[in-house]
Amino acid sequence: MRLLFIGLPLLELLGLMILTDRIGLPATLLEILLSCALGIFLIRRSGRSIRDLMQRFQKAPPNSLWSIIRPLQGILGGILMCLPGLLSDLIGLYLAISAGSKDDAGPGGPGRGSPGPDPQSPNIIEGEFVQEDLERLN
Repeated sequence: MRLLFIGLPLLELLGLMILTDRIGLPATLLEILLSCALGIFLIRRSGRSIRDLMQRFQKAPPNSLWSIIRPLQGILGGILMCLPGLLSDLIGLYLAISAGSKDDAGPGGPGRGSPGPDPQSPNIIEGEFVQEDLERLN
């Protein structure tokens, strides 16, 4: 655990020093400001998702654990994007991208395992129905 608290900031500092050497100080500062702005945007968007999620939970229980984890994943990604450093930006960006925009989509795809957009909605199976006359068949 000590390695995490000591090693991660040192890796972040080393990454920023290398980036500054490669692209210059103004571009590095711009990268830090842009990643912080993106992190704040992600936190606000995920905060709205959590508020909507809590309002839906008051009406009906959650249909999956994934619908709870996804907005929290977006907030954690936004927090990591606000921290200066390349490693935290990459991890935060991965979390934000994997969080996606649909709250009830599980790891297997959108809407997997849920009956519809609302848990109270009926199950609808799409297809064609043809009624044939029994007398004609015999």
